[in-house]
Amino acid sequence: MPAVRVRPYSLKGIACTPIGLARSLAEQAINGLTADSGSALVILDPACRSGTFLIEAVAALARAGWNGSLKLVGYDVSPTAIAAAKFALACVVREHAMLNIIEVDLKIADFLDPEFAPITAHITIMNPPYMLSRASWPKVDTTNRNWTK
Repeated sequence: MPAVRVRPYSLKGIACTPIGLARSLAEQAINGLTADSGSALVILDPACRSGTFLIEAVAALARAGWNGSLKLVGYDVSPTAIAAAKFALACVVREHAMLNIIEVDLKIADFLDPEFAPITAHITIMNPPYMLSRASWPKVDTTNRNWTK
């Protein structure tokens, strides 16, 4: 039987945020929330991948007893990631039916593109789309080097 290589936190050089870290950051963001529960709360993840930060933000709001409207917005350059996020967030909406999730807006987009115009959000929660390490810097194209700088 051939050996199977397992890379639990990385796929093709893309770092995936561990669930515990996403949960902790979402808790901190929600704890500092000053938005009025009478208006729609907008949570943005501009590099959402499979939606982990948005999922954990919803769970943190549910634990905190949020009773206002909620709009979840995510962008990613990967069509596969957006498809995964749509599925995952559809499950979250069903699971947290007591929350008034008015909209889930997930789009294929590159928020680092100078032409991109993101929405205004009450909370922006994300793992920066870094693909850089000391070893990989020489392999990064000029456009990504300039964005990083």
